[in-house]
Amino acid sequence: MGFRQAPVAFLFAVIILTASGCSGGSSPLDPHAGPGTSANVVSPPPDLIVYGRSILMAYDVTCDFTTGEIDLVPLRTMAKHFDVRPLLTSPWFCPAKNCIKILFLETDPVNGYFKLKATLVNPSNLTAYDVRGIVYDNAESNHRMLNADDYTKLWAPTGYDSVYPFRAFAKSDPERAIHPLAAFSEIYEFQFDSFPPKWNFFYAVDCSWPTSCEEPYEISEQTQIGDFYTTHGCTKLSVKVKHHAGPAHVSGVTLDTTSLSGGLTEMTYNLDEDLWETTIIDETLSLEPGPRDLLLTASATGTELCLYDYFRIDVKSSDEVQKISGTVWDESTGLGIPLARMTTSDGENLYTADADYCGFFTSGDVPEGSRVLSLTGPGYHTVHALTVVESENIVLERNLPVNPGDQPEMPVIEMNEPIVDLVTGIAIISGMIHNLDCLDLQRGIYVHQSEEHLMAVDEVDDTFEQAVILTYGVNEIVVRATNATGTVLSDKITVEYYPEWNFRITLTWDTDETDIDLHIWEPDLNEHCYWYNDWSAHLQLDYDDVQGYGPENITPISDDVPEGIYPVAVDYYSGDDAGYAIDTSCFVTLRLNVGTPSEEIVQFSHMLTEVDYNDNYPVQYDTDSWWRVCDMIMQPSGIITWQPPDYNYVLWE
Repeated sequence: MGFRQAPVAFLFAVIILTASGCSGGSSPLDPHAGPGTSANVVSPPPDLIVYGRSILMAYDVTCDFTTGEIDLVPLRTMAKHFDVRPLLTSPWFCPAKNCIKILFLETDPVNGYFKLKATLVNPSNLTAYDVRGIVYDNAESNHRMLNADDYTKLWAPTGYDSVYPFRAFAKSDPERAIHPLAAFSEIYEFQFDSFPPKWNFFYAVDCSWPTSCEEPYEISEQTQIGDFYTTHGCTKLSVKVKHHAGPAHVSGVTLDTTSLSGGLTEMTYNLDEDLWETTIIDETLSLEPGPRDLLLTASATGTELCLYDYFRIDVKSSDEVQKISGTVWDESTGLGIPLARMTTSDGENLYTADADYCGFFTSGDVPEGSRVLSLTGPGYHTVHALTVVESENIVLERNLPVNPGDQPEMPVIEMNEPIVDLVTGIAIISGMIHNLDCLDLQRGIYVHQSEEHLMAVDEVDDTFEQAVILTYGVNEIVVRATNATGTVLSDKITVEYYPEWNFRITLTWDTDETDIDLHIWEPDLNEHCYWYNDWSAHLQLDYDDVQGYGPENITPISDDVPEGIYPVAVDYYSGDDAGYAIDTSCFVTLRLNVGTPSEEIVQFSHMLTEVDYNDNYPVQYDTDSWWRVCDMIMQPSGIITWQPPDYNYVLWE
């Protein structure tokens, strides 16, 4: 929609008949509350008056978005204010009749956005300071001024229970002075929830005279670290307050947190960062979701003036948990670790989530599939968690051991040329990873086909050697290393592999020095492929990993695998060197109908907690050491499918 420009001329006359002050007073709460309608501009009450400010003019403004016109009607002011209307037609005071022009610059009715430009000219021989254009909403439309310099309580048409946004002219001048014949422009941006055909508001111009009013001029750079939820919140808020005479003139900054946790919060000055900050922690909230506007009040030394701005915080629903969330704790104290970080990757991109000041993190960006979530924090050893990210939510609770040493340098990865065996379908990747900071068992990560897996790195010489099971087609392999300082990815390794077999069953797990075994029975249950019998009539096991992580793979020997049901199971055979069981998450991946239009990849996960030692049979149901994963089905057509385990099958050696 186009709009006709509508210049409006009125006098900028700096004549102060009564000096009225820079405002102070109690803390208002709502930036949307408007003053209603009135024909008068009201002077501040006695408790808000300090010397040095006066109103120049005030208008009732109507923006007509249908016709594109802007109409200004002068308000009838109090008697002690100078009535500038008779001078609007005087060529001596304002020859071009354009001492101020208000123009439409941009409108977007669909998104409820529009922009105005006000240009102010001083035609007098006097200098004014800190001249501001103040917008008083009439509360008929739900809107927000997007680019307010700050907020004030001055000259409110119907009282002082709310604050109002303003734009200050002459910000480029050290004392914010508008000298004779000088001109300055300001942009006003507005956002409506619902774009109205017309919008009416009051607009007043005031100034400080005969010198600049001593006040904190700018509140800016509001920053929030951490989120607020309907049931809990832990966040750090910071803001910059600039005073034209230096930071020592700011006597305090107050944050009205009534709408979050009740009461007023005094912010603390951080000398090193030159900002005011506070941390709000409340884990027993009961809030409705939605935005909250927290009022900032800055006070200046030697004046009663308070300057205002708003800190907008969105309260999120605690039910809207993202794919991954959790808390990172200090292993010694049991307290959350502020600003800990979760990192994972897909071999191309890194995905991170920073914890709040209670150690809580959440992320919805992590791709689905097998992921290693690396949890780090300055001054702590890195901990890794292997998980399968699916559409449902994953909640992690992890303790980080304290690292009393120096902060590690960035990891460094040195890769050797891979050794590829296209007969077995295995690529051996090797090299060195420096500067890992795990407490005991050093772990690296390799990314294969966008999915992550753990691998061991020698604690003495930083070397690693890892077997990667190739998939049908083009394989892409990347190594990732993460410590408390950062994350690096290696160069990509590409291997092409086109095998004869049409399915593969893969087992991996997340604990080192443990022996987990993959088992599969053929349809008559008399043939059984596993570590002791790695060749059955039609299947083969490629590798029996007894040290941890896997992978172990079972594939067909030929393409004449008979039809029927093939039960798949996993056994926790032995634990660590001391013989103890370590709770271990096991992951099984089925790759079915490889290289055909019916190709399918299915992933399963389960935790085992007890060692078996002797392959105790029979196996029928899940136990602490046995997991019945699924049944693979070879159809008469040659298409391979799967089903949940049929527990009527009793499995023997």
